Amino acid sequence: MSTNGQQFRPPTWRDWAQLVRLPALGTAWADVGVGLAVASAATNAAVVPMAVVLLALATTLFYSAGMILNDVFDLEEDRRDRPHRPLPAGRIRVRLAAATGASLAFAGWGLAVLAGWLADSSAAWIGLLLALAIVGYDAGLKRTLLGPWVMASCRFMNVLLASSCTSAPIGAPHLATAGVVGLYILGVTWFARDEAGRSRRSTLALGLGCMAAAWLSLGILPLLFPREINDAEKLVFLLGGLGFLIWLAIPLRQAWIEPEAGPVQAGVKRSLLGLIVLDSLLAFVWVGWPGLLVLLLLPPALLLGRWLYAT
Repeated sequence: MSTNGQQFRPPTWRDWAQLVRLPALGTAWADVGVGLAVASAATNAAVVPMAVVLLALATTLFYSAGMILNDVFDLEEDRRDRPHRPLPAGRIRVRLAAATGASLAFAGWGLAVLAGWLADSSAAWIGLLLALAIVGYDAGLKRTLLGPWVMASCRFMNVLLASSCTSAPIGAPHLATAGVVGLYILGVTWFARDEAGRSRRSTLALGLGCMAAAWLSLGILPLLFPREINDAEKLVFLLGGLGFLIWLAIPLRQAWIEPEAGPVQAGVKRSLLGLIVLDSLLAFVWVGWPGLLVLLLLPPALLLGRWLYAT
């Protein structure tokens, strides 16, 4: 029985899909695509297929754990500002959510340990740091000035985790590529800092600046780690980068003009899903045309986003 005297119904798959922000799961898988691209192109070490599978599963569990624990720790705030979410609405019990989130985080680390053993890589240590960063962010760091940096580190390490599918040590190519992703997410997190109410333009400007820096870094990366590319690849990369910029600029401009909850949240949603586009371009830098396969994650995310929130 619930505290309101009404019978508690078991949570549905839609309740869980809303809790884990299913539309944004593709962004975590896109990070895996980038990590795999770097691992396969930047070193001579062979990719271990089973390690790739395990690390993709680990990423899925880490992402889901982060989303669930975020709502567990934000319960009181969500009761005030987002009462439609599964926990404040009472569709999923808080204790069940907490136990599920903790279990997923631990299981994700276990898969990372196994993948690291198979590939003879540092996946276990990266997975442990990622798990600690996720829990630390959700448990309270998100409300401090360190919050955006910790969130950025989560995505940074998510790329490195996928990159550890070979025995090659993490090097400059891995760090630089993961750094672009981290810088972009740093901007998205700053931009979303006050999304529940009216946002300060100073915070929005900081977020936009970081996202712009990540976009510029996307163009610098091929200069730092050049490979032979033909004119068609150069044209696709240029048009992709410009298209990505324009696609983001439309909702972000509206959020800047009207910094209220609705427009800002729309800008955050577009920016978050835009990570898939960024990741595909980063993968393209390393492996060419196969890197664009990451873009296949975008249509399902957009479709799911029409009936499930992603922020």
